[in-house]
Amino acid sequence: MNQRSWTGAVNTSWSNSANWSTFVVPGPNDDVIIDINSANQPILDTTATINSLVIAGSGVYGSTLTMQNPLTANSFITVGQKGVITHTANATTELYKANITASSMTITGMIYTTAMDIPLTTGRVGPLI
Repeated sequence: MNQRSWTGAVNTSWSNSANWSTFVVPGPNDDVIIDINSANQPILDTTATINSLVIAGSGVYGSTLTMQNPLTANSFITVGQKGVITHTANATTELYKANITASSMTITGMIYTTAMDIPLTTGRVGPLI
C-alpha cells in the first residue's frame, strides 16, 4: 500500500495530482491522509476508490473532506476529533451524491449533512447518535 497525503498546494480538487504529497491522485491501493491546516481542503470532485482514509488523525489540525461524488474505501475510514466529512448542498436537483462505502468507519469528529432526505444504510454497528 502507498500513502498519499493531501497538501492542497494548488486548489481544492481531489483529482488534481499537484494537491497530493506524491503528485499522484490516490487509487485503490492507497492509504489517504487528510491532516493539514490548509486553506484548500479537499473536494471529492470525482468518484474514487482507495484503500483507507484518515481525516484529522493527529488531533492537531481541523481537516474537512467535502463530498461531491461516491467514495469507496476497501478497508477503513477514520474521522478524528477535529475531522469533518460534509457535502456540497444540492439545490433543486440532485447533482451530488455523498455515498461512502467502507469495511469499517470510526468517527470522533463530524459528518455534517444538509438535505431534505438522508437515507442511512449501515451494516453491523453500534447505535448511531
